[in-house]
Amino acid sequence: MASDQDDSGGFAALSPVEGDYDEDDLGDDSDDWLDLEDGESVVGELRKIREDCGEYNSRVYRLSLGPGEEKLMWGNASVDRQIDQANVGRGDVVGIKNTGETYETERGEGVRYEVRTE
Repeated sequence: MASDQDDSGGFAALSPVEGDYDEDDLGDDSDDWLDLEDGESVVGELRKIREDCGEYNSRVYRLSLGPGEEKLMWGNASVDRQIDQANVGRGDVVGIKNTGETYETERGEGVRYEVRTE
């Protein structure tokens, strides 16, 4: 069991880790992004919502799927509306499922998602 007392050889003796991790970073690796296919779903803790991203000023959701496994997901009207209605925010656990249903938008075809929360 760890102790805060007599930390001469413990935590205080270690050097801080310097990193270039930026919480706002959208990542440039395709492994960082979720792209749910028809019928697929994901459950994770919502870590951050970033507004006005990309060409269409969309939202990006940062989800933690488990220790050390964070993924990014583009929002769309379907996801954003449900997130707003449920008042979901940072630290909440959410499930997002691609229903496979589509709808027409001004820019083409949109995908309908189902969002669930605790």
